[in-house]
Amino acid sequence: MQSKPPLIFDNSAVNRLADDPEQAPLLAGMQTGFWFRLSGDSVDEIVATTDKARRRLLLDLCKLLLTSGECLLPHAELIEGVTKQHATATAFKWDAVGVRCRDLEDEIVRQEFINDHIAAEQRRLSAVVGNEFAQIHERARPHFQKLFRRHGAPPPSLNGLVEALQVPRGAFWSMASDLYSEPTGVNINEAAARDFVDACPPFRSLLMALCVAQHQRSVQNPRQKSTGVVDLFASVYLPYCDEFVTADRMQQEALLQVASLAKLAAKVRSYADFRAALLLRGSGA
Repeated sequence: MQSKPPLIFDNSAVNRLADDPEQAPLLAGMQTGFWFRLSGDSVDEIVATTDKARRRLLLDLCKLLLTSGECLLPHAELIEGVTKQHATATAFKWDAVGVRCRDLEDEIVRQEFINDHIAAEQRRLSAVVGNEFAQIHERARPHFQKLFRRHGAPPPSLNGLVEALQVPRGAFWSMASDLYSEPTGVNINEAAARDFVDACPPFRSLLMALCVAQHQRSVQNPRQKSTGVVDLFASVYLPYCDEFVTADRMQQEALLQVASLAKLAAKVRSYADFRAALLLRGSGA
């Protein structure tokens, strides 16, 4: 096992690092002080980059980052792994389930299959997922608003929404049971769902991310800009790092909410903050 604290950059942070005039000392500091973990979701976003030269530049940067790091599975495969392990194992430890994706690492190094056609297909799939996610919450919004009018109550805060969803027989536990049964084929009751949510921080993070999405898209003003689905699903990676770095302000705010709700120790930092701290440390100040 590596002993350095694990660090994750989202796609926006990788892009900022690619253009940073201080890239060389930043890379040196990261490789010295951290074990870099590149998420499978970030790889998908990089693969979808329209400009071929830019895509190659980002992949080459990822290759450098992986000299002191590893690539993680896409979030859906990661969740599938921990739920299936829980469903079949006599003793469950979420952090003992393998998350490394060597196939992605090999492709980043070799770049044999990524091309404009694959990039276009990845963009198409991302658009489909984003549209479906938006439609789910758009359909739910009238039901929430009707409920608020019936009770003469203003829309709840995010914490208030989570508390309401987590009451006995609440929708939170139904959602947890559905997400568990989809990859495992095993139906669990509310008590078992509560136990698994407590025992598995990545699964708990995903559920809290869905609560954030519901609050943003179904409860709040629909004209308010919402965090993108890919940015929210990055929540699944928070338990696998000490620091998560993003250059996207809305994503940072959403992941900070998830980290608080899910009681996670990971720091969610802006790229500018992480960069300044690393360069200061590297200067010996």
